[in-house]
Amino acid sequence: MHEFLGSGSSVSGFKGSRVVRWFGVREIEKSKRINHLDGCAIAAEVDLAKPETIDPLFDLAESNLGAVDILVNNASGWLADTFTRDAHDMLGHSCARVSPETFDRQFSVDARGSALLIAEFARRHVQEKRAGDGSSA
Repeated sequence: MHEFLGSGSSVSGFKGSRVVRWFGVREIEKSKRINHLDGCAIAAEVDLAKPETIDPLFDLAESNLGAVDILVNNASGWLADTFTRDAHDMLGHSCARVSPETFDRQFSVDARGSALLIAEFARRHVQEKRAGDGSSA
């Protein structure tokens, strides 16, 4: 059985797995479906734009399910913004103009948050492997 840490759009493939999912009410509903499929899922709402949320997320996974084997990360801080002067896209949806704030919002999650998740996953994975074979960390 694998322990996953991630946010995804589907529960397929998680039957019999242990999963920690994050981000909002929809993820809580998906976690319930995973539990219904003989898996074990917990949900947590976190803001990956805040670096201080990364360690506690892994701690939550490890304390409830054991070491994380697989990291699935498709989180995004995306918002509708545009380089054009038009405040609406071709479907009429509102768009903000690209600004330092819109850029930072997206990239704080998509780039920095993802990189920090990967770094922490790798650090813990190496630490777990070394602990398993008697090497020093």
